[in-house]
Amino acid sequence: IGAQLVLALNHLHDNGVVHRCLNPELASLDWRGRVRITDLSTCKQKGCAFELDVIKRLKYPFIAPEILKGEVYEPASDWWSLGCCLYQMLTGKALLSQHDSIDSLIKDISKDNCKEAIEETGIKSIKEHPFFGGIDWQKLATDESVGTIQMDLSYSIWSAEQTKIEGVLGPDYGAKYANCHIIQHKKTGEEGVMKLVWKAEMRKTNSGWKRVMNERLAWQKVSGHQYTAGLKGFFETEAAYCFVSEHIRDAVSLSVVIKSAPLPTEVVKYLAGQLAIAVNHMHARGVLHRSLSPECIFIEKCGRLRLCDFESAKLCEFSCHPFGDCSYLAPEIIQGKEYGKEADWWAVGVILVEMLLGNTPLDIFCDKRQITDDCDIDTELLLRVTESIPKMLTNIESIGAQNLLKQLLVANPEQRLGFKRNAYNEIKSHQFFKGLLWPKLESPETEL
Repeated sequence: IGAQLVLALNHLHDNGVVHRCLNPELASLDWRGRVRITDLSTCKQKGCAFELDVIKRLKYPFIAPEILKGEVYEPASDWWSLGCCLYQMLTGKALLSQHDSIDSLIKDISKDNCKEAIEETGIKSIKEHPFFGGIDWQKLATDESVGTIQMDLSYSIWSAEQTKIEGVLGPDYGAKYANCHIIQHKKTGEEGVMKLVWKAEMRKTNSGWKRVMNERLAWQKVSGHQYTAGLKGFFETEAAYCFVSEHIRDAVSLSVVIKSAPLPTEVVKYLAGQLAIAVNHMHARGVLHRSLSPECIFIEKCGRLRLCDFESAKLCEFSCHPFGDCSYLAPEIIQGKEYGKEADWWAVGVILVEMLLGNTPLDIFCDKRQITDDCDIDTELLLRVTESIPKMLTNIESIGAQNLLKQLLVANPEQRLGFKRNAYNEIKSHQFFKGLLWPKLESPETEL
C-alpha cells in the first residue's frame, strides 16, 4: 500500500501538484489490492502557502510542519503525509494524536527548537529505502493486476480570461439552471455552458468547498458517455467556481416535459431505458448520484436523454448525508441511515411514477407543509407514504410498469430491485421493458 501511495504522489509531483493533506480517508483499496487516491480537492500547485482557515478544516495530523507554519510547501510536504499514513497503518494510531486541538499543534510546531521530521528527498531515495525492500517498482507501475495508480490530472484550456459570455439558458432548461451561461472560448470558438458556484455560499458550510470538488471528480468520472453531459473544464475566479460543460442544443428539462404527464407508456419505457443505462454507467464508475430528479435530466430533440447535474454526486460506495429534493429521496436517506446505489434506483422509480401519473408519491400523499427544507419528515408519515405506494400504482394502466415500480419503490433497501450486484441486468430483463432494443440504446454510435 505504501509503495502504491509513493507512485501516486510522484505522479502528482511530476505534474507540478502537491496534495498537501494525504490521509487514509482520501484513498481507497479495492478487492485486488489496488490503491486509489479518491479525493484531490486539497491539491495545489507547488510553491504556494497554505491559509490557516483552510488548515483548520483538514486532517491536521497529516499536514507537514512547514504547511502548518504558513511557509511555502514543496513535494517534500507530501512525504511527511505519507509517513503519517504509514505510521497509522503500522500502529493503529495517528502520529500527532496527542494534540487535542489544531491550535496547540501549531504552537508546538512553531517553537524555535522544532526538529524537521523529514528532509526534502527525491523519489529515488524513497524507493531505495530498506522498508521497501522486495518491491518490484517497475512491475508495480505497469502491471494492472498489481495496482497501478491512475488519476486524471489533465488541465482544461478553459479559463476566465478565455471565456466570452454569449447569453443565459432559456426557460426550457428549468429554473435550476437560471444562472447558467452559454459561453464561447475566445481562441477556439468552442461553445459550452458555464455553471457558477458562488464561493460566498460555499463558505456558509464547512463542507461547501469539498462538495464542489466532489462534484468535479464525479463529473469527470462519468463524462464521455452518450447519456451524460460532458465536463469540458473547470476553473475558479475570486468569486466563484466555474464548471464548463458541453452545450446541449434544442434540449428541454424533463421537469418541463412532465408538466404534460401522464406520458404515453412507450415514451416512458424509452426514457426509462436510457436512464437505467446512465445510472448503471455512474455506478460502474464508482459514483453515487444521491439526488436524481427530473431537473437533473434533459431530453434532446432526437429523444436522447442526458444527465446534466452532478452537484450531489460523490465517488463512494456508501454515504449517510441527505441531499436533494425529498420527493425523490429513498426512505433510508430521509431517516439518516447509511445508503448505497439502491437509493439511486429508488429515485429512478419515483421519476417513472411522475412521468406516468404527473406527481411523486410524496406529493400525492403529503401536504407540502408537512415537508421541511431539510427533509425532516415524521417517521409515521413516511411509513404511511411507503405503505400507500402499492395502492397508488393501481392508477397506472401498464401492468408491467406497476410490477417494476413495486420492486423499485420498496422501503427496505435490501429487498429493493437495485440492491444486488446484477441490478442493471435484472432491470433490463423486466417485463416492462419487453420489446426495447437494449443493444441499440447501449451503443454510443446509435442515432436516436
